[in-house]
Amino acid sequence: MSSAPYQPVSSLKRKRSASPLPLPIRIHGGTPQLLLTLPALLALPPTHLHHTISLRLSLLAVRRCLQLRDCAAANMTPEMECRAWTVFVELGMKIVGAGLSAESAEGEEWARGLENELVIAQKHPSLHLYIHHLTLQHAQLAHWQHSHKFARALLRRHCATLSSANPYSHHYSTHLTLVSLALSANPVDIPSALHSLAAIQTLADRWKHSDVGLLAQVIKLRALVSALRWTEVFPLLDTLEPVFGVTFPEGTQPPKPPTSAQPVSQAPPGIPLSTKSLNAPLSNPKLSPAVSLNPPKSELQATLELHVLALGVLAHIQAGRSADASKRITRLHTLLDSGVLDRAGIRDGVVEAAGPGRSPLFIHTTHPRVFFHLAFLVSAVAMRDATGRRPKPKVFAAEGLAVCERERPKPYQLAMGSGLRERQDVEERLSNIEADLLCELIGVCIQRSEFDDAEESLARLIAHTRTHQLWETYSARVTLYHAHLAHALQKTDRALEYYRVAAHIAGKEERGGRTMVGDRSGNVHAGVAVARFVRVAAQAGEVGLRIGIARENTGGQGIDDSFKKWGSDVAKECRTLGGTLEAVGRVIEACLTEEIVLAKNHLKASLTLTTHALDNHLRALILALTSSHYLHTSSEYAELMLTTARHLAAGLGAPASKSQDPQLRPNCSAQGPRKVGNATLGLWIGQRFTELYRRTGRDKRARRQGDINAEFTCALEEIRLRGRSAHHTPELEGDICMSP
Repeated sequence: MSSAPYQPVSSLKRKRSASPLPLPIRIHGGTPQLLLTLPALLALPPTHLHHTISLRLSLLAVRRCLQLRDCAAANMTPEMECRAWTVFVELGMKIVGAGLSAESAEGEEWARGLENELVIAQKHPSLHLYIHHLTLQHAQLAHWQHSHKFARALLRRHCATLSSANPYSHHYSTHLTLVSLALSANPVDIPSALHSLAAIQTLADRWKHSDVGLLAQVIKLRALVSALRWTEVFPLLDTLEPVFGVTFPEGTQPPKPPTSAQPVSQAPPGIPLSTKSLNAPLSNPKLSPAVSLNPPKSELQATLELHVLALGVLAHIQAGRSADASKRITRLHTLLDSGVLDRAGIRDGVVEAAGPGRSPLFIHTTHPRVFFHLAFLVSAVAMRDATGRRPKPKVFAAEGLAVCERERPKPYQLAMGSGLRERQDVEERLSNIEADLLCELIGVCIQRSEFDDAEESLARLIAHTRTHQLWETYSARVTLYHAHLAHALQKTDRALEYYRVAAHIAGKEERGGRTMVGDRSGNVHAGVAVARFVRVAAQAGEVGLRIGIARENTGGQGIDDSFKKWGSDVAKECRTLGGTLEAVGRVIEACLTEEIVLAKNHLKASLTLTTHALDNHLRALILALTSSHYLHTSSEYAELMLTTARHLAAGLGAPASKSQDPQLRPNCSAQGPRKVGNATLGLWIGQRFTELYRRTGRDKRARRQGDINAEFTCALEEIRLRGRSAHHTPELEGDICMSP
């Protein structure tokens, strides 16, 4: 049997022919209805093995149905033809969105050329009954084809044609599509997105749809965070958090997570919770009636509360408010442990907004599998204290990676109307989260002088980014981590080289992003922000390393005026970024200035920032630097700061149990690794203690401190030997050279 090949529509006029097309089936009045029913019967979720086959068979059935429009025996009504064209467009959008119609090797032969057919189909005169739905599809297709201005103009014209006779969902979905196109453009268009969100808020207030209004505000919060507009983020957070009952009066703690005596909802089958609660590494705060966890009224409100809490944690961490972030992360853990991701209206990533009335409004939200993994990443970022036997950043990062490994082979649920594009989006987000968790783990291991774990995680990160085509995104960060590792291993030449390469790669990414953004005010996207942060961090690392080399080799005489000017510029840029880099910038300024009072003021300000942020790694360095200004003027105060710095330095690498605590072994030939925390800082502090003890006549303590210093010297010598014997990664250098 052979059938006539399908020919694209050549005319927009509807024709009838007395002679039917030669088809391998017997034509009768029910044939079109049967063919139109097949796509619904063949529909499979995008996670199914045969989803692509179902798309191909459904498209074949709809094409056969459209061939019958010129057959008199089929008796197709205009409504049936309209429905057939609409199903054809919906199937075609799924196929095009998944990349199956591409001309490259990734495309499918049976799907090629479909984009041109979609444009013709959407202009067919019989489709006026579905004008709203097809207009949204047309705009999305134009956006995929990089016709961004045309897509937005099409939606704006459609907005102007909508009236009170149209359902509420038509107004909301049109504006939400405009927001989606603005936030998914390259570069993102924040002002356009905020304008559309303001229109949604106005409509929701007029029609008293509170859930839709909350949705608009949460999307606005996400857009402001991605644009780094922190001055607008915190007022909006103060408005949104009380709506969800997220209030923390002075002197109160977040609600206590459920205990074993209080039953908790079962974990979703596709997203099982860990055997331990997410709150396990945290303290158990007392329950306060003022902040009790109110049950969410709807699935949409529960999803929005999760997003508000996660964004609030990131905002407070950026501002250096560790205590406020800790309260919100505990609340987030409590909500996740209550089984909110297992609710029927949330588990597939599509929730319904209550209140739109005549036609429902369904919203695509962050998939539960993605959000569950994201909770570990947000927790690892929020916990900045790397000291102790079980540092919380390392615990959350390691457990998050274990969850990623454990959940990878397990299936997850997607809505039946979703396509392969949604599945690819979920998998891409999970890959990015796993890469970010590896980055957090690498950073903590370097801070704690756990070099074996750091090198292993770095190798794993490089393999992961290559496998998932993420190397271009993470190449600058990977190079920066190699610079930090070489710096910690006393490989100064290698560290300087990596710092310069990291700054170069990140600078090119930043300039490329700014070129696309242009001069539009307020239109800074997250990619430019990340590139700028990495570039400034790499430059700050190079400045700090060069200052240390100059102090060690020439007593500070190698610092000339040109270097001071460059270091001051880097320090000022650090201060503009806020957070940890602001404290780093003040430390650099304190090291470059010759005025003692000004240096003390910079160190005092940086100490305040790191104390509020619980960044004990940087805090130990700042305390040691501050104590050097008081060694000869106030020995008691200097000794107090040195004692605190010594405890923090020892905690940066403390063994997991007390039985593994290192014993005093001044003999450098002793076997076994030494776990003495930060050996370089510990030795410097020990030498200052020896000076103080001898100056104050405490000879016995000075001799004991000398033995401890010998232990630090041996540990430092082991680090130097490791740095000289460790081989660099030639593959990494090749990738860096090939990076644009």
